[in-house]
Amino acid sequence: MNKNDLRVIKTRREIENAMIVLLQQKSFEKITVQNILDVALVNRSTFYQHYADKYALLQSISDTCFAAIRTDIDRRFSCNETEMMDIILHLYQSLYENRHTVLVLFQIQNSIFHFQEDLSLYLKEGFASRYNNVVLDATKLDYLATLYAKLVTCSLEWCLQNESITELQTF
Repeated sequence: MNKNDLRVIKTRREIENAMIVLLQQKSFEKITVQNILDVALVNRSTFYQHYADKYALLQSISDTCFAAIRTDIDRRFSCNETEMMDIILHLYQSLYENRHTVLVLFQIQNSIFHFQEDLSLYLKEGFASRYNNVVLDATKLDYLATLYAKLVTCSLEWCLQNESITELQTF
């Protein structure tokens, strides 16, 4: 299967969109492959050509979303102070464009998937790495990094739920 083939891209997009729609309606545990097939309008063999199961599908969606976020987070922690707000706003705007996906990924918290927790950990590590020379006390650095990560993920979730990205500019 050629992953650059337009038919493959469209099929994968339909299957992934079906999963997002279903996750907006019910919990991941209650979603079956048949539900996905019905919404995506693909047959079972087509689904299994692309994904091993619904877990692999969700992992693919999560990995794609996290990769896009990670790029902007890395830019945020490597930029100078004058560029920071523009980079942060770009991150929030790009997440806003994919808010339905991000919000459903935030809702899934189990032993296999923990997107929001992973994002928070990545933010914490980025903060600690960036400011480890500024805050010399390891306990204080851990506290500040944890606080930062929780604040960012909480703010992000609120903004996406309330469709209020522009609110960030006024705080």
